[in-house]
Amino acid sequence: MEKILEIIATNLADVKAINQSKADQIELVIDLAQGGLSPNIAMVEQAVQISRLPIYVMLRLHYRDFIYTAAEFENILSYLKKITALTQPPQGIVFGSLTSNNQISENQLQQIIKHKKDLNLVFHRAFDELSDYKSSIQTLNQYPETYAILTSGTKTKAIDALPELKQLVQISKNAIMVGAGVNLNNLPTLVEQTRATAFHVGTAVRQQNSVDGAIDVKQINALKAVLEN
Repeated sequence: MEKILEIIATNLADVKAINQSKADQIELVIDLAQGGLSPNIAMVEQAVQISRLPIYVMLRLHYRDFIYTAAEFENILSYLKKITALTQPPQGIVFGSLTSNNQISENQLQQIIKHKKDLNLVFHRAFDELSDYKSSIQTLNQYPETYAILTSGTKTKAIDALPELKQLVQISKNAIMVGAGVNLNNLPTLVEQTRATAFHVGTAVRQQNSVDGAIDVKQINALKAVLEN
């Protein structure tokens, strides 16, 4: 099975640079230093227009946590509706929300699914904050509309969660996208030990490994070469 390499873009220059690489898709965010927030609709519209690669847009309007009040969630739904109304919408969205006791907010997930139309849905790293990731996988298994789960295996860095990630791959009906600290040094181990089919990379393909660094196309291509072996 072909392995997917997703790269984070924080602006249109990133989108253009990633499109010169062998990456498979792009996650579009702003404020990467804060974990990634939703870009404005104008940026989404322009990014989709200039990209040959599929674009997945972050649905996260604040970085406090992944628990949203009714009013906050209405703002997220409003944002989603603007995305789906675009003449040329993106390939997908990236979303995750929790209840106050760190379980998946199924009500909010169902609302996102109801309004996302044909967009693919990635459940993002809110997953790593769950109180019980094994039971939560069973919850997400009930939602085939979820295209993938972005996770570090509940650890700060994916490389420290090899057993957890391997287990997630085995029990999840959705693709497991491995993220957090993925780089050229640890990618071979992550591929071999987890058997995951998708990998998510941020600062490792930026100059000086900085959130503000320019995209390094050679690093992206080197990562993709690992996945192709």
